[in-house]
Amino acid sequence: MKKIVKILALSLCLLLALSACGKSSYISFDDVYADLIENIDFGSNMAEMSEIAAENFYFIYDTDILEDYVIYMDESNSTPNEIALFRLAKESDRTTVETIVKNRINDLKIGFEDYNPDEMYKLENAVVKAKGKYVMMVISSDNSKASDILNKYLG
Repeated sequence: MKKIVKILALSLCLLLALSACGKSSYISFDDVYADLIENIDFGSNMAEMSEIAAENFYFIYDTDILEDYVIYMDESNSTPNEIALFRLAKESDRTTVETIVKNRINDLKIGFEDYNPDEMYKLENAVVKAKGKYVMMVISSDNSKASDILNKYLG
């Protein structure tokens, strides 16, 4: 009996040690958003608009390709400030979602070109990062800092 308990205890220790070796592939969108908001001035009008934005601005009608997503936008529409974070259901859909995100940036460029040209610099340097099952996009006044923050999470 003592031998069995000892073997089970050693097996459990080995299992715990092996599971600790692999880095978790889960990224908390709340953490990414908090980090971005804490380090970059997005103004006071940022609001979560995930469901409305996915369909009306990103034209994602089949959200089954997404495991999770969150989209924050300038509610006043006076700036192109935006944060879009996507966790895909399948890694094979990454190129599709990257294209969707880049199309969103292009649509904003067309809109802001005449409406508020002073904001175009944000769009010219918009940050799009993708790795594994994640696609992340940030449009801000400090896209270099945004890029660094996304790199911290995507590795």
